[in-house]
Amino acid sequence: MSSLKLLMETLARYEGVSGQSINAAKSGFMVHSTLSRGRRAIIQRITGFSQKEFPVRYLGCPLFVGRQKKAFFQDLSNVVYSKISSWKNRLLSPGGKVVLIKHVLSLIPLHLLAMVHTPKSTLVTIERLFVNFLWGSVEGIAKHHWICWRDLCAAKEKGEVGFRSLSDVVKAFSVKLWWRFRQKSSL
Repeated sequence: MSSLKLLMETLARYEGVSGQSINAAKSGFMVHSTLSRGRRAIIQRITGFSQKEFPVRYLGCPLFVGRQKKAFFQDLSNVVYSKISSWKNRLLSPGGKVVLIKHVLSLIPLHLLAMVHTPKSTLVTIERLFVNFLWGSVEGIAKHHWICWRDLCAAKEKGEVGFRSLSDVVKAFSVKLWWRFRQKSSL
């Protein structure tokens, strides 16, 4: 109990110095499954935080124990889908759709792709959303895709659109991480 009280005093001092407030509704604590209910209640009473279970989100990235599951990354697909849905009612030219995919939609997953190795199925789902938006497909009604996604991701110099493949982005971030590790410039 004394350690928890010291922790809460430290957080209170931080609030006073920084002017920022700790949001108890968004904060939580995690404990081992064998910890007694009584101790969990004490932690909750002293901190005012609720108990959380894995998976949790931290800075938009899922934190989990065990195997990586597609469900942990479903929020990313939902964000892309909701963004596309907000544009459905607008009349957009094919060029306008290309600009939106390149400069808005493809940047949504960038932070997560840099931090966490995302399942390939999630990347495929997001790219399918991109291509369906480009060709004008709507729910239940598929339109013909005149060029496959892989060809659309070819370089502009080759006469293609120049979209970035999300799997290539993941590979680039992985190589960057490996290089930083090899250069000993980062943990």
